[in-house]
Amino acid sequence: MPGLERRFLPLPEAQSFILDGDLLLEGLSNDPIDAAIQHLGNSDWYHAEMAEWCGQAEYRDLMLLEMTIGGGQAVLMEHQVKHLDGAVMDVFHRTDLTVPQRSAIVHYMRHLTGVPYGYRTLFWLALMHRWPGSVLIPRWKDDLPPVCSSAYAICNEKATGMDMWPDKDNWEVTPGVLYQTFEAYYVCSLRATE
Repeated sequence: MPGLERRFLPLPEAQSFILDGDLLLEGLSNDPIDAAIQHLGNSDWYHAEMAEWCGQAEYRDLMLLEMTIGGGQAVLMEHQVKHLDGAVMDVFHRTDLTVPQRSAIVHYMRHLTGVPYGYRTLFWLALMHRWPGSVLIPRWKDDLPPVCSSAYAICNEKATGMDMWPDKDNWEVTPGVLYQTFEAYYVCSLRATE
């Protein structure tokens, strides 16, 4: 992570700092596919997720909304952290979002649960990485289904009404691009505990 030292906190302590819509980035995996995605995105991260609080009072749970190879899903944060298997989850607080925008961004991301994963999008990202500016990029690219970071980008644009990447389409946004774009500060890192 450029210029930042990771500060690991246990999830129960970290939860008090996390708000709806905050950016969660997973990195440092030993898995070859994750490493390939990090290389493709030219960053320390292979996966982007969004935080969401659900429920009320003592029945309140911290969830994460994500787009995985199984499609869009909502998962209890504690389950995701338990399965990091050597990787880390970095938590970034979005300071640029208002409370209504936080509600909107998680609303839109929740509506991606059950949507199929963007395998074609991943293919085109790999093609663009190999041949930047390729004329082979399809004209139907706006209809590409989302991957994790493009799902976050799409929901952000709907919630804020702003195109954060005028030089890119949302499907081109990688976890590293999300990190570089938003006014966010690093909160902490999470990892599986034994």
